[in-house]
Amino acid sequence: MFDRRGFLGSAALAGGVLARAEARAGGAEASAATRAGTQAAATSTPRSDAIGILADYALGLRYEDIPAEVLAVTRAQLLDSVGVAIAGRRELAVQQLIELADDLGGKGEAVLWGTRL
Repeated sequence: MFDRRGFLGSAALAGGVLARAEARAGGAEASAATRAGTQAAATSTPRSDAIGILADYALGLRYEDIPAEVLAVTRAQLLDSVGVAIAGRRELAVQQLIELADDLGGKGEAVLWGTRL
């Protein structure tokens, strides 16, 4: 289960990834340039929100720059999410929500795993 401690641990690992990326980019000077670039991007583009900034960072991230520990934690969390989704699929409340979603229709912009919705 993903509790507060797990979340904080993941956040710490993510912070380590950011610090490592900055160090590889050239240390303090690159860090200042990155912050300045992020601030400039935040004021000059629609990407001024935290999600946009994170997405921009992720797009520039190379797989080989991600520490092995971060990859291991991410794999475990992904497997946990899929496992919970599979296990919860048979719960009565989930069945009722699936029926409700089907009755409401919609644009089909999202997918409910394991269903035709």
